[in-house]
Amino acid sequence: MALPRELNQIAEQVNIDTKSLRWPKQPNQLSRRLREVTANLNALGYTIKSKPTGDRHIRIAKAG
Repeated sequence: MALPRELNQIAEQVNIDTKSLRWPKQPNQLSRRLREVTANLNALGYTIKSKPTGDRHIRIAKAG
């Protein structure tokens, strides 16, 4: 499943306002926001890996 679509579904389940101007609407906005919080996610034990060539893929995984 595409990451933006999956995040929207999770956000709706936990009552996050996906209509907010701050919620990323486009894949490039999501990529930029993920780069901004990478250090925070790493501190929580998550890794973010992206493949910038061809089809853009971003993988978020719990480390360890």
